[in-house]
Amino acid sequence: MRHWSPLVHHLLLAPLGFSLLAWLWGAYAIWRTRQDVPRLADDTSPSPPRWPTVSLIIPARDEEGEVEAALRARLSDGCPALEVIAVNDRSTDRTGAILDRLAAEDPRVRVIHIDTLPAGWLGKLYAMHQGVLASRGEWVLLSDADVHYAPGTLRRVLAACVAHRLDHFAALPTFRAQSPLLDAVIDVFGRNLILGGRLWLVQDERSNVAVAGGLFNLFRREAYDRTPGLPWLKLEVADDVALAQMLKAHGARTAVYETLGLISLDFYPSVGAYVRGVEKNSFAIIGKFSMLRLTVTCALTLLVEFGWLAGLAHPAPAAGALALLTFALVFGTSAAAVRTMGRSLTTLPLLPAATLVFVYASMRSGVVAHRRGGVAWRGTVYSIDELREGARIRIP
Repeated sequence: MRHWSPLVHHLLLAPLGFSLLAWLWGAYAIWRTRQDVPRLADDTSPSPPRWPTVSLIIPARDEEGEVEAALRARLSDGCPALEVIAVNDRSTDRTGAILDRLAAEDPRVRVIHIDTLPAGWLGKLYAMHQGVLASRGEWVLLSDADVHYAPGTLRRVLAACVAHRLDHFAALPTFRAQSPLLDAVIDVFGRNLILGGRLWLVQDERSNVAVAGGLFNLFRREAYDRTPGLPWLKLEVADDVALAQMLKAHGARTAVYETLGLISLDFYPSVGAYVRGVEKNSFAIIGKFSMLRLTVTCALTLLVEFGWLAGLAHPAPAAGALALLTFALVFGTSAAAVRTMGRSLTTLPLLPAATLVFVYASMRSGVVAHRRGGVAWRGTVYSIDELREGARIRIP
């Protein structure tokens, strides 16, 4: 190695330096997140003088395995003024029949059946839009069918929203354990969200940072009525985050809470399901419908994760010391991120492999979209051009 040219030695310092700076930022980001993102379990907001009415909208497509248990859990939450609007989005299994049976048992449940999808709409967006149009609540909660809440969660959230004068509430949930490699993929996903999402800025009214997830997207109807609404987002793949950004851009006070132990979901049933499941998201969100941007982002992801290794190949002792320092930052920051998500540290040795899965799934999403000529979602293929035209989310 001592025979390598000085140019090679200098080139080895570039990935090391980039990785070191990235993980220094990561350490700061995790510290700010742990300091400034509130925990719902610690919130002691009193019950409001009057409980506001809430419309829970659940868009469901082919969810026969999860929808009944999830819906019954929400109905038993104890929220005093709750209506549930379950939207059966062109399901081909027993989802519609299950929802009809639950509606017959409980007058709080109404079912909307969608048989056809109008042109120019993503299926889930259209289902949510129909649910919002049919709802009557002062607050609207959009939530996927496979999400589970602990008893009393919705009351806790509403009490916090009223006490802190919030207009929009998003949740950092518990991801239930699956299998070792899949759990590591989940942890890489969550770590990237925490390190790149700048979550501590969500409640800052001077910042345009806003986050949300389809698992729990609660907003005040008055705030929503000041926006262009879901029709403006009808072709936005990242509808949850785009909705939060739209609300904040029109004056809504937004917040994200850590809800470990209170809101939970299964990420995907297997690594293969994850790779297939992100086909519609990665190319759109990470790549913004550009293979060049997607490739560069994935390359930078690998550089952040593995760039410190270049320092070990450098002959200078200082470079080796910086490499070991960077590795310590990688390990410590990743451990802190995993614990912030309430998950086991046993996945840490698998995080490098999980990063490779993350990059592979992301690149595959772009390749599949180009081969297909568009993005497939809920049985419909949307062209790249129309999705690019309908994109509303702002990503740095």
